[in-house]
Amino acid sequence: MTNFQKISPNERGLFIAKLYQNIWYDTNRFSILSKLLEEWENNPIKEAKYLKEIHSQIQESDIKY
Repeated sequence: MTNFQKISPNERGLFIAKLYQNIWYDTNRFSILSKLLEEWENNPIKEAKYLKEIHSQIQESDIKY
């Protein structure tokens, strides 16, 4: 497996589940993954906006009915 985008949705889910299981049961593995994620957030390839961040930026006045 060399390209996450090319694997099936089931394989992607399994990959994420394995990460989750490893960081849930081992604090050292969580620390490793946390540091990696921090590095990626500090040096992003592409800006990502997540639903919670988008929601917090929307003002009631921006919504047109």
